[in-house]
Amino acid sequence: DSVSESPHRRKHTVLPTMRLSTAIKSSLFVVLLLATVTVSRAEDEEVEVFDVDELGEEEDDYEIGPSQDVETAFMFPDYPDNKLELGEIVKVLFLVNNKGSMGFNITHAFASLRSPYDYNYHIQNFSGMAIGVMVPPGRQASFEYLFKPDPNLEPTEFWLTAEILYNSTEARMYKNAVFNGTVELIEKSAQVDVRRVFKY
Repeated sequence: DSVSESPHRRKHTVLPTMRLSTAIKSSLFVVLLLATVTVSRAEDEEVEVFDVDELGEEEDDYEIGPSQDVETAFMFPDYPDNKLELGEIVKVLFLVNNKGSMGFNITHAFASLRSPYDYNYHIQNFSGMAIGVMVPPGRQASFEYLFKPDPNLEPTEFWLTAEILYNSTEARMYKNAVFNGTVELIEKSAQVDVRRVFKY
């Protein structure tokens, strides 16, 4: 059975667009520097989450894919080497660039861990999060998504898929896989040190 974890909070900001060939990768670093002007939700404010399995049932009624006017990038600010600690909250920064002529409303973000040998085999589904960020034409927006790998999982490589759902101002729905690749789950440093003590 899959395990769901609810994100604790989210942040987002809208940035002016830049020439995409040089900006899309560096803008995430700019987002970190602009943290003082990022809009934050209060710690005690409720964040809407939903069951990703229920969302999947809704998606079965139609096929959706990415818009050609939207480009995305990601960053694990605390784990730049993609080695994520088991049982620890992991923050992912998403960047969405709207290079089209109409606005897009980022509605939800969600993620899942899958077997590296069989993509259709889900190891852990993380709770989705309602985003509600409007990205005007020619602008960029960033927001964060939080999840926590089950501490009982084996420390090894898994396939991680992180996706966003969004609507255009013409009421069409789209979905982008912002991250779709392998990550390594590792034990917390303290746990590793304790095991070494007992070993010797």
